[in-house]
Amino acid sequence: MIKSSPQLKWYLPLIAVTVVGALLRFYHLGAEPIWKDEAATLWFAQLPLSHLWGEDAVWETNPPLYYTLQKFWLIFGESEVGLRSLSAIIGTLNIPLIYALGRTLGGHWLGIIAAALLATSSINIQYSQEARAYALLTASATLAIWGLARLLTDPVGANTPVGRVSIRLLLRDSLDTEAKHTNSTTDLAWLAYIIGVSVALYSHNTAVLLPILANIITFIWWAKVSRFSKGFFWNWLIANTIPLLIWLWWLPIIFKQTIYSIKDFWIPFPTIKGVLWTLSYLHGHPYLGLKKGSEVFRFGIDLFIWGLALLGLWRWRRQPVKVALIVTLLSGTPLLAFLISLWRPIFVLKIFIWTTIPLLVSISSGILAFRSKLLVTLLVTILLTVQLQDTRNYYQYFKKAPWNQVASYIEPRVKPNDAIFLFPEGVERPFNYYFDSPQNNVSQYALVKNYPIRKKPFLQLEQQLIANLSNIIQPFERIWLVTNNLDKKDPEGLILSELRQSMIESKHHDFDRLQVFLFKKKIIY
Repeated sequence: MIKSSPQLKWYLPLIAVTVVGALLRFYHLGAEPIWKDEAATLWFAQLPLSHLWGEDAVWETNPPLYYTLQKFWLIFGESEVGLRSLSAIIGTLNIPLIYALGRTLGGHWLGIIAAALLATSSINIQYSQEARAYALLTASATLAIWGLARLLTDPVGANTPVGRVSIRLLLRDSLDTEAKHTNSTTDLAWLAYIIGVSVALYSHNTAVLLPILANIITFIWWAKVSRFSKGFFWNWLIANTIPLLIWLWWLPIIFKQTIYSIKDFWIPFPTIKGVLWTLSYLHGHPYLGLKKGSEVFRFGIDLFIWGLALLGLWRWRRQPVKVALIVTLLSGTPLLAFLISLWRPIFVLKIFIWTTIPLLVSISSGILAFRSKLLVTLLVTILLTVQLQDTRNYYQYFKKAPWNQVASYIEPRVKPNDAIFLFPEGVERPFNYYFDSPQNNVSQYALVKNYPIRKKPFLQLEQQLIANLSNIIQPFERIWLVTNNLDKKDPEGLILSELRQSMIESKHHDFDRLQVFLFKKKIIY
């Protein structure tokens, strides 16, 4: 019989946790329909690379790296599972990454517990099941944070010039075995930071907060050690300059995106209530409180978990670099996002997913603050049970806009000389994903001007568009109006009012947040 090596046995828990995390991320992956943002991902992924990285980039609020990966991933198909599987795989790969971070900060078992918590985290599972860039952003941030943590906890190795040991190894110079391992790992940490930051910057524009906070943490570390290291300074300068140079050419496009795409973006200015809700949803267990009467239980669980996180920081009270790393990433990210949002709103839950990583590491540290193996096992069991229940509720209760139902409802009922109006901007993509009418002469009009919520300078354009609507409908016997959140997007009811003046409302069907209206031409005797 072949005996497994002690090293393999050491990593068996990590392998098991990663497999569980993968199963949870692929479970029900295609159960929910594609929604607006995921349909936009498919649309961008189908563009030529020259457009994706060029002129069409200004109409999107995210960099094109994820869309580029998705473009090559289309080889696996354009089904719901095919589109989302890229994020599911990236989300799974993040589990061993958080293990590496946890091991660096607190040893093997801290890494295992952090990996188990991430594997069963409902919020991370949710965004690993979306054909969007947030799983990629989280994984790249975790990689960068591990590199930073490894460097700051090994200042001697971090002072060695970047790449010197790796180059000597390539040239087969003789080095002490321990020096080879230590310094090559340090080179790997520098590389992880550079790659992690670079990928994060091209995953989401808000990732610029990551290197800003990394520099704040590094200056705190410098202040603590109370001495200036020329070697570390040059290494750090190189590690920040490379991602900056890689990203710098993209900066003009970000400015154009701010002008064209974000100027009238849907994200509202932040309020204290909105900020607290976002942080509670992000760093709590949002799906535990869905059943009536369970809100108090959820609140108690969240307080307990935050207590463990604070205990984890207290456990590191004599290791201020670790405390600074966790606290700065956890508090600095929403603080900077809030301040930026006072100028241009960006404060939305999705951009903070990667901040769950330092929180889970801190919670793991808090669990290990208890010396009893039995108590540690009990706490881990309780937390995993809570998280799995939260994830179960996510599978059961989280629903996306049912564009498949809308398309299935209209498709057999549409007739020649019908027109389908889609409102507001963007809803034509998920509708067209599911709609395949045999009627070749059915016309589709996307009313992409979100005019009811524009500011007063656009009032004249609104009136012209509304007036033009009556001319557009003239050639058609029937008009199908497909809308998403009509009450919010058209609070004055301008579209319905115009259609009702010229036509007769025949049918109205609600599909959760989606509505379908059918209007027929008035018969004049």
